[in-house]
Amino acid sequence: MTDSDSAADWMTTYQERLKRERTEARQAMGKACDALAELGVTEVRIEYDGYGDSGAVEGVMATGPAGDVEIPADLSEELISAAERLLPDGWENNSGAFGELVLDVAQRRLTREHNWRVETSEYDEEVWEL
Repeated sequence: MTDSDSAADWMTTYQERLKRERTEARQAMGKACDALAELGVTEVRIEYDGYGDSGAVEGVMATGPAGDVEIPADLSEELISAAERLLPDGWENNSGAFGELVLDVAQRRLTREHNWRVETSEYDEEVWEL
């Protein structure tokens, strides 16, 4: 086995694990919809922010027809765990990214509203004859 075969095997294993984790995360979000609906929640917003090689899910905000809805801590933790597995690779690196996941409970639809921070530079040169 060559080094390139080993790297290819590692990448294949990594991609399979990532796909499996994201599928499980979507299933967890779907399952959470049942519990959220019972609590009267219509929408959940999960904010995240990352940069400088670290990042965090900032919080879970649940709302219903009458306003904010308090959700149990264990349900909030399940939502955070699922959200972390659905964020794109590298969202916390360098300039990072921020955004939120929006869960429409009735429609059982999850939308990721994502913003990459982009650093640019412009080259300028002057030459002086001395």
